Parts: sequence; structure tokens; C-alpha cells
Amino acid sequence: MIHELNNFEYLEKDTELPVGEARSELIKLASGEFLCFLDDDVEATLDYFQKCEQILKFHENVDVFGGPDQTRSDASEFQLVLGEVMKTFLAMGPTAKRHSANKKEDFKANEMSLILCNLWIRKEIFDQGFDFPKGYVRNEENILLGQLERAGKKMIYSSDLYVYHERKNKLKKLVKATFYSGAYRTYGFFDETKTMKWHFLVPQIALLTFLLTPLVNINVFLLFFAIYLMAVFYFSIRSAIRAKEPHKFYLAVAFYFIYNFVYAFGMFYGYYKALKDKYFD
Repeated sequence: MIHELNNFEYLEKDTELPVGEARSELIKLASGEFLCFLDDDVEATLDYFQKCEQILKFHENVDVFGGPDQTRSDASEFQLVLGEVMKTFLAMGPTAKRHSANKKEDFKANEMSLILCNLWIRKEIFDQGFDFPKGYVRNEENILLGQLERAGKKMIYSSDLYVYHERKNKLKKLVKATFYSGAYRTYGFFDETKTMKWHFLVPQIALLTFLLTPLVNINVFLLFFAIYLMAVFYFSIRSAIRAKEPHKFYLAVAFYFIYNFVYAFGMFYGYYKALKDKYFD
């Protein structure tokens, strides 16, 4: 169904579909040279579209472009600390740049630097047969972007093209989102687009090391764990200070544990789900 409001058309599907399939259905009805993907909890800056025009001006024949998401300055203490934690490699690994507007020059992007809540894709790409994968609850853009990267599409990341994104406001929501992010990351390893990269094994190896080392040598385990705790405490203090909420340092500690351990547990669940869905159903 197509609606018109203040010179904008918006499309609505009457049937409930998984997010990837829903986007694919609506893309068929969309028009224009580029499609912009913004989440419903995102707020664009006043000069957002001017920045988009500059990117198109300076990067000819670009196929995909986007930038990071940021935390609003008037967000809750919980969200402000979470936003700073998400900017660090210890929490997010190589995908930390998705959340850090560091004012560096534009650079060639890949699926680890772009994020679906702030993403532009040339419409003709979908006409060429590229599409969001079916059956994904999270990380569906990683499959598509990885496919486009391997196809040689021109992809640009601009840290200046940021949006304000509502962060999770409760631990339960963060745990659930993190678990399924890990699960669908490894679920994608079995996809024909092959999004597997060696660094995604690090959380899994770290978790196995944490669980198995005490059975082999307790002293080695205590040494590793002490080093890890020192890193967590250091980055937690730094993140809380940068969020201007130093008294909420303990929240940052919780966030790091969630990202490091819950994500890894989710990744192992992703193997189980992939094997079950693709080989035993």
C-alpha cells in the first residue's frame, strides 16, 4: 500500500515478514537512483542530505555509501556509557568504526564499516539480482554488503555522515541483541555469499580458552583472566569518563562482559542453527 504525506510517499506492507524479506518486497516498489535505509529509532542531522550530496559529488560512480551512528547527548546515563563502549575495539572488534565519527577522511568501505541504520545503496544494484538474504533476524546487511564487496562495487564510508541512533536502554535488551548478532554472524558463514573472515574466530577462541584453560592449568588461566580484567577496567573507566558519567563505570564493565561473552555464546548457537536449518530440516 502506498501513502502520501507532505510530498513524501511511504510504502506499507499488510503482511508480516522477516526484516530481510520485507525490505526486498518494498524495494521492488521503490523508485529513484539511490535507496536510503534509516531505522525507525534514528534521527538524521539537519545537514544530513547536504552531506550525502557532497559524497556523491566527490565519489563518482559510488554504489554504496554510509557512515556511523552516534548517541544523542541527552540520552540516558545507561545509553551514553553504552555508546562510548561501542566505539572501542575491545567491545566491537573491527566493527567499532560503525559507531565512531572520528572526522577522518572518507575511505573505501566494507561490510564491517557500514551499518544498515545509515546506508545508501544504488537502486540498480537490486535490479541486478542482489538482495537481502532470507531468514535473517539480524546481520542481514552484512550478507548483502559482503556480496557487493566481492562483486567489486564501489563502497564509501564517511565518518562525517552520521545519524543519532537510540541505544538499548536495558541490560536484557542488550543481551538479547548481542546474542543474536553473534548467532547470525556465524549463521552467515554457511551462506553461499561466504561472510566468514578469520578475525571472527577470535571471540570463539577466547571463550573456549576461558572455559578450558582452568582444566589444564589454573595458574595460566588466572594470569590470562587477570590481564583481561585489567583491560576491561581500563577501558571501562575511559568509556565512563568519555561519556561524562564516571560514577557509572560499573555499567561499562557489564557491557564489556556482555559483548565479549554473550556474543561468543551466540556465535556457537549460530553454528547449531545453521546446521539444523540448512542440513537437517
